Amino acid sequence: MKFLINGCILFFLISGLNGQNIDSLKINLKNYSSHLKDIESDTTESWILLQLAQGTTNRESLFYYELLKKLSEKKLKQLPEKSKLIEFHEKRLALFYNEAGLLYRESGQVLKALDCFQKGIVLDEKISSSELSGANYNNIALVYHDIGEDEKAAEYFEKGLFIALKMKDTVGMTYGMINLGFAYYSANKLSKAYQKFKTCYYLAKIKNNKIMEASALERMGRVNAKQGDYKRALHQYQVSLDISEKINYLQGKVSNLFCIGDCYRLKKNYKEALKFATKSFLLNKELGSFEFTRANAYILKEINKNLGNYNEALTMFKLYRQLLDSTNNRSNREAARKNEIKFTSEKEAIILSHEAERLKQVYEQKKKFYFIIGLILLALILIVFLLLYLRYKFKKENSSKKILIQLKELLKREKVEKENIANSLIFIQELERGKLAAELHDGVNQILFAAKMQIQTAKSVQDEAHVDGIKLVETAIGEINSIAEDQGSFLLKNKLLKDALENLVQRMTGNQKLEIVFSNYGLQENGLSENQKINTLRIIQELLNNALRHSFATHCNIAVKTGKSHLLFSVTDNGIGIDYNVIRYGSGLKNISNKVSLMNGCIKTFSIPKKGTKIYVKIPIK
Repeated sequence: MKFLINGCILFFLISGLNGQNIDSLKINLKNYSSHLKDIESDTTESWILLQLAQGTTNRESLFYYELLKKLSEKKLKQLPEKSKLIEFHEKRLALFYNEAGLLYRESGQVLKALDCFQKGIVLDEKISSSELSGANYNNIALVYHDIGEDEKAAEYFEKGLFIALKMKDTVGMTYGMINLGFAYYSANKLSKAYQKFKTCYYLAKIKNNKIMEASALERMGRVNAKQGDYKRALHQYQVSLDISEKINYLQGKVSNLFCIGDCYRLKKNYKEALKFATKSFLLNKELGSFEFTRANAYILKEINKNLGNYNEALTMFKLYRQLLDSTNNRSNREAARKNEIKFTSEKEAIILSHEAERLKQVYEQKKKFYFIIGLILLALILIVFLLLYLRYKFKKENSSKKILIQLKELLKREKVEKENIANSLIFIQELERGKLAAELHDGVNQILFAAKMQIQTAKSVQDEAHVDGIKLVETAIGEINSIAEDQGSFLLKNKLLKDALENLVQRMTGNQKLEIVFSNYGLQENGLSENQKINTLRIIQELLNNALRHSFATHCNIAVKTGKSHLLFSVTDNGIGIDYNVIRYGSGLKNISNKVSLMNGCIKTFSIPKKGTKIYVKIPIK
């Protein structure tokens, strides 16, 4: 019986539509509303209301969207907690909030508009609808602009643009770009604003979006007008107006007529200004835009005052003040701030709810695959013990310490030349580094690879914990290979100091934590010994490591130059600087100074707290 009633209702509705008359829809809604109360589904009623909302004037549309909101809210309260229809009605309600908010803003009811957009975002977060969320962020920004909160507006424009970029939504990017440009324009950052409008224009051309193309041209014209280039501005306004008229874009026509009138006003051509501003004012009655009514009222007041039409000027002034006070008063701003606090707390609650659910799922998954986690931990423990054993073995077998002690005693007793000792030290250090690199690469790396293969062959390979375990082992392999490469003498592979330095820069910038610029100002290596090359490389390597680990630098410059009798190089960073007590007593810089001294060179350090450090080194060459 209920199905039969639904069928009858739809038949009459279709009959009404064939007449292409909105009034027939209103009559159908009134005649069959009593029947609809007895039907479980509200689909038919919602469909009628939606057609009315989309086919009537702004004021009437707002009335029907409010009814749609109430209908959706009522349905959500009636549905069981775990109903599959909840998400459907929440999506529909979020859409209705957005549409009603737009209409409230057009009518100058900014606080109601803000409330609708904020409620829409809370629902968007709940149902994970990024598309609607991006639109609502932009709409909130426009409301904040209306009430003079331009900084807040820019914040929300940025959020909307970020969502569009994340979704690769070209249309959303276009709208976000033009809105952000308008925020810059309002803040008088004209060059940034023009760049955003220009980018938006090209995006609109690519996507053949005529509405956005016209809007971007109009905004570009506004920037030129503000900079005094009225000729270029008028040309852009006219092209935008032509596009708007061609596609019957009412808002574009109103906006461009206003801008042309304002441009003539600024040029003091008040008769032409009055003609275009009046056209915009009259056409806007059809559009019903609160914003353009206020803007037109202001420039018509100015134009009539300069033409001596004081009665008309006074009328427009009263209208402008009335409209300005309704949007830009203190109470509206205070109410907006209170709404912001409530909106933020509701959104955070939704986010926390999502996070709690996600953590619960992760926990349940980890409980099921504890064996694999245990296997990974066991493998890691074995690796750690193996590393400790290799370190112990390396220290035990390291006989170079005795050679170093003998060389130091020989220096004291017989004053052996520093260059010979430096060469010996470099040889021993490079020998030790190569030995350690071989042990790490051939021993530990093979064990890690075997552990990785065992984990990959285990059951439940789709588990999150299992994947994390593999990633952990792969990370350990990468770290050990990096250490092995660092400890090995890659200079011996390259022969040239320049190539070795470029290799060093490439490796150290691979982690994306430190940006390094290497500048070669005429490095001649003919007069440099192999040991001088190795020692220079190690000094620069240690200076870069200090900048990254101790100075927390993000950018370093390396400069190298060969003079007639000296090798000159410097390392500059943008870190936190160095305490001079550290320079005096720290082991790192002390080791570097010793290396420089052994080559009969000199080192100078300049450091400014919170600005960075620059270290010069000068080494004599033959």
